Amino acid sequence: MTIRGAPRYAVWALVCAVTSAAPATAQEFTGPVSVDISGVDAAQRTNVEGNLSLARLGERTLATGRLRDYTARVSDEVREALIPLGYYEARAETDFSWTGSRWSVSVAVEPGPPVLIGAVEVSHGLGSVAATRMDPLPGQLGIQRGAVLNHGTYETLKRTLLGTAVDLGYLEAAFDSSVVRVDRRARRADIVVLMNPGRRYLLGEVVFEQDAVDPSVLQRLVTWRPGAPFEGRRLLELQEALSSEPYVRSVEIVPDLEAARGDTVPIQTFLTMERPERYSIGGGYGSDTGPRATLSAEFRRLNRRGHSAEADLRVSIVERRATGRWLVPLRGRRASLLTFSGGFADLTPETSDTQTFFGSAAVSGLMGPWRTEVTLGLQRSDFEVGSDNGITTLLLAGLGVTRIRADDRLDPTRGSLLRLRGRVGPDVWLSEASVLELGFEGRIVRSPTPRTRVRARVEVGYLDTNAFSRLPGTLRYFAGGDRSVRGYSYRTLGPIDSEGRPVGGDRLGAASVEGEFRIWPAVGFALFTDAGNAGRGEIPYPKVGAGFGLRWRAPIGMVRLDLAWAVTESGGPKFHLTLGPEL
Repeated sequence: MTIRGAPRYAVWALVCAVTSAAPATAQEFTGPVSVDISGVDAAQRTNVEGNLSLARLGERTLATGRLRDYTARVSDEVREALIPLGYYEARAETDFSWTGSRWSVSVAVEPGPPVLIGAVEVSHGLGSVAATRMDPLPGQLGIQRGAVLNHGTYETLKRTLLGTAVDLGYLEAAFDSSVVRVDRRARRADIVVLMNPGRRYLLGEVVFEQDAVDPSVLQRLVTWRPGAPFEGRRLLELQEALSSEPYVRSVEIVPDLEAARGDTVPIQTFLTMERPERYSIGGGYGSDTGPRATLSAEFRRLNRRGHSAEADLRVSIVERRATGRWLVPLRGRRASLLTFSGGFADLTPETSDTQTFFGSAAVSGLMGPWRTEVTLGLQRSDFEVGSDNGITTLLLAGLGVTRIRADDRLDPTRGSLLRLRGRVGPDVWLSEASVLELGFEGRIVRSPTPRTRVRARVEVGYLDTNAFSRLPGTLRYFAGGDRSVRGYSYRTLGPIDSEGRPVGGDRLGAASVEGEFRIWPAVGFALFTDAGNAGRGEIPYPKVGAGFGLRWRAPIGMVRLDLAWAVTESGGPKFHLTLGPEL
């Protein structure tokens, strides 16, 4: 066909006709991209999405021409993504269309036949020391004849072999051979992993690279003597113990092979120290305490013997407290401290009024997973609780043990807390009443699904004394409030006097169950019910509260905002706000 000599308007008409007949996908559109991948299982989809340029765009916008460039890469990117999973012949077909507001791209994947494992030869050379752990490992990872080749599990096998060797003291372990021989035509892969562990080292002396405290202060944290078998867990324990010291910011532990003497290797420990002093001002709000403010100071390195000191001032509607502490590291026990404390507290919750001067000495430390604390203290209290009032001096000795297990202390998905406490005070010397107190607290957190959590808590307290009326309100049991029975005011549940005022009891029981449902990663809502009460001689029928609330994992900690109703009493809802870790 020729258009030479044709009228100019006829040429333009022909051009317009051809343009209008072009397919919609050839027109210029610009918008974000949605990608739908089919034909793959969950593991394959993860690899494809991670390697596909289109899937990593997010909400970035593409014009038509640029979209064609991206889709041209899809087949090669899919093939590269599935090779680590043993699929060397994967193919993909791509189609895209404009939906009116964004591009819709469909990727149909055909993984093809997989490469199967043929011969497997694995040797670690660790002998009977690690045979029971290492010999079953290839089978546990799926590295066996007839299984689909997976380069990821092959690398896991190598890392585990090397990690176990180093953990047992074979610090020069290396592979004589580690190879995956793939025959693409036969779709077969033979795996050979031969490790040479070398010599096994023993633990030597620990050399601390720092100049802030005497080495003997740090040496008390070392749990072995030179010549002990090398165990990686001992180095981790030392790192954790050093990190818990108030004057240590970071710890790096390195076996010094160059300085080894025979089979004994010294351990170099590089410490970065905290600033000698730290001052902080804080504030907050709790429905039990109202607005509160804190002022604190830490003096982390008072001398080269590792002594430190702390001072706190807390002020709220129901509490004014000033406390000072002097902390002395003890030798012979891991992470143990001797703490001398003293101060003054003015406590004025709705049910009592107590002013107390106190002083105490405490020894704290670790016994396996348990943190222990033994205390001896003297306190003098001027108090008023209902119709009881007076000035009482008490000498109290206490023991407390706590164990916390959690995958995340701030926001655990699985964890538990167990706390046992006891105090005894004889009616001798300055003390004006005999006291025996026993208490238990348990908490548990579980996550049935990724978006749900269930929390449960139980608390029990027992108090025996020969002069209950001489005890200040701080030693008596009450229930109610943010961390007790929500729906009731703070410390208002318990025995009452003839005028109806709560006076506290010598028995306590409380429990709580809560279910949380995540809406977003950092935000969720909760449904809960609490029950508990305090009594004299026995725990009376529990008071019950229930409600719902919001949960927010904020930068400053877990925030809980609850609205609760008293089920066993009439009255409107109560607002509860708390901040702090779950366990």
